[in-house]
Amino acid sequence: MKQLTVILLVFIGSMIFQIPVFSSDVPQYADNPYTIPVPGTTEPYHFGDHFMMYDINGDGARDFLFRYQSSLVAFDHYSTGTELWSFAAAAPSGCSGTTFGVADIDGDGQAEVILLDNFSNIYVLNGLNGTEERCIALSDIDAGLGTNQKAGYIAVVNLRGNGDRDVIVQTIDITPENQGLEYYINRSIIAVNMEESLAGNMKIWKVAQDDNGDDSYYYEGYWGQAHGGLMCADVDGDGLDEVVGGTMIDDDGTVISLSYPESDWVDAIEAAQPTDDFLDHLDAVAVGDYRPLEPGLEWCVCQEDHAGNQESWETVMFNSSGKVWAEETTLFGNDKDREPQNIAVGEFDNTRSYAEIWNRSRFGDEKHSVGEGQHPWVFNNNGSQIAHYDMYTKLPANFSNNNKYGVENIWTIDWDGSGKEYIVGKARALGFGHVGVFDAVSGDAVWTTLSLLTNLQAKTLYVADISGDSREEIVVFDLEDHTIKVFHNTESYTDTRPDKWDDPLYRRLKQNWCYYSPGGYTQREPVKITIRVFLEGPYLSGYEMDTSLKQYGAIPLQSPYIQDPRIVESIPENTVDWVLVQLRKTSDGNTIDSRSCFLKSDGYIITEDTDELNFFVDPGDYYIVVRHRNHLDVMSSSGVTLSTVVSEYDFSTGTGQYTGNDAAVLESGVYGMYAGDMDKDGEVTTTDYTIWYNNARIGTSGYASTDVNLDTQVTTEDYTNWYNNARIGASSIVH
Repeated sequence: MKQLTVILLVFIGSMIFQIPVFSSDVPQYADNPYTIPVPGTTEPYHFGDHFMMYDINGDGARDFLFRYQSSLVAFDHYSTGTELWSFAAAAPSGCSGTTFGVADIDGDGQAEVILLDNFSNIYVLNGLNGTEERCIALSDIDAGLGTNQKAGYIAVVNLRGNGDRDVIVQTIDITPENQGLEYYINRSIIAVNMEESLAGNMKIWKVAQDDNGDDSYYYEGYWGQAHGGLMCADVDGDGLDEVVGGTMIDDDGTVISLSYPESDWVDAIEAAQPTDDFLDHLDAVAVGDYRPLEPGLEWCVCQEDHAGNQESWETVMFNSSGKVWAEETTLFGNDKDREPQNIAVGEFDNTRSYAEIWNRSRFGDEKHSVGEGQHPWVFNNNGSQIAHYDMYTKLPANFSNNNKYGVENIWTIDWDGSGKEYIVGKARALGFGHVGVFDAVSGDAVWTTLSLLTNLQAKTLYVADISGDSREEIVVFDLEDHTIKVFHNTESYTDTRPDKWDDPLYRRLKQNWCYYSPGGYTQREPVKITIRVFLEGPYLSGYEMDTSLKQYGAIPLQSPYIQDPRIVESIPENTVDWVLVQLRKTSDGNTIDSRSCFLKSDGYIITEDTDELNFFVDPGDYYIVVRHRNHLDVMSSSGVTLSTVVSEYDFSTGTGQYTGNDAAVLESGVYGMYAGDMDKDGEVTTTDYTIWYNNARIGTSGYASTDVNLDTQVTTEDYTNWYNNARIGASSIVH
């Protein structure tokens, strides 16, 4: 693995420290597969083993986190898979979904890992070294949990508009009469504020699910996926997350019916249970922008009916307003053969509009013991069946020890960068086996691990853009030698697309997934805007600002804004400083998206590679917010229409460009952001002066919040900027 090293200069007083920082544009590994040994993983197969990718050590590359039955282990992306740390905690038994998550929940610039154990405890671990920072019992958060439930799944979410500072815990059933079925019976949904210090104050809301324990209703609150965790995403475009399934839980805990007639289906469970080993349930959920011309996101579910109702064995597409369509294949006469046990959604056929929905039967016409085995079919975006095939005849020889079992753990994958997506899956069940990339419509194998390895026992599968070239790589845990293996496409490719990781949906789905629901994704086309704004402190004249911070190497490669903790390889030429750009649907509404960007000397805001800012949101009108670390925040005076065609907004042309006409006069006809808000409380006050004074008297220099003219020195010039604005009571109405 090639290691790219640059130098970050940090000024503290008169001392300069050099800190190595690494590129966020990570090249592919030289080896294919790239192999990481996992010590201690001699345990038997565990249904809930889980991968995640997250930059936990701040070097600009996403590191590997792998949870197996007894431990969570973190491995460095760069240094040949060096183990960063491990933490021993038994995973919740009987669970096949997300049991940990990663986010900077306290805003200190360092990621934390939030981890469930098998005893309903929530651990908060330092992401850098794995040390325990806190342990909270779920019973202390929710005293009414009861003895018939335990914590099974957890997902990092944004419920209050503060960013990823919340989690949602889903409980599972542990009553003795349901032993062995507990992972089919998901119970309550509990939203938790991870910023709160007192356990008793951490609960935001709860959607109870059969809290009385009499098994009268399994889905009385949230009708979600069985044998897998909850699925979360901002499906209605309000900047806050919802929980989605057959019903939807809004960010405030309100359960929203989607006008799907689940009542008959759910009511029949009690009657069916005495003679059936399984409950009626949803098998899988996939979330994405499957109809890009329509607002918000869509999700597809597949349901399994054991009660013999009219609504049965269906694939259903929803949006936040309700059911879009529900369809059932006509391929098979036997009920269970019609079961769409897995789904994957993607741009599988570029000749058709929007995404297609791939479904996998449990077995097939003659089941897996004889005959054709597993049989997938494909719906178009309107629910019409457009393709089907026998998986047994499509799988290469020796893909598994019995190809009639087919494939499982199905992901949508951007494999070749062509704009067409594929499915990737591992050999199903007995003996584990190989991994392959397949054309979802034809079923033909595009690539398999047979080309690289003789033996592979792929146990756990994960897909993500690891190298940053917009194509996605395949990560597996191999039981053959107890290693993590990373496979990539070796074909030459030039990337011209926006980074998937800039899309909040992509980041959410790469944490919120399970064996049955890896999460569909179709790359969204972002809206685009160019923005011009000036800072009063470094403003010179003639539409030009001082770039001393760049000239002296004082601008850090890591953004100072925790809302978008970006790390870059180098600072662009003519950069004044980092700024944060945010979008809102209303002037006082939630932040829909945030981008850490660079402000150039001529006032234009850019990213590291383009002067067009990309936001993965629906086209429409948005208020533009610009924040700087020691200037008053500003917001556009009205909504700006954003689309896939580049829009422009120039704050410098007049006070009418600002909400509240809140602008500093920089020179005749040029307006900008007031300087002096050093403590970022939205006002220029004596508190800011005190901070400046304490820094000035010891000669602070470098990248300091008290250096408001951005010349790398804290001097009386900064005081003058502060004084001029403090005496007029300069403040911002942006919150």
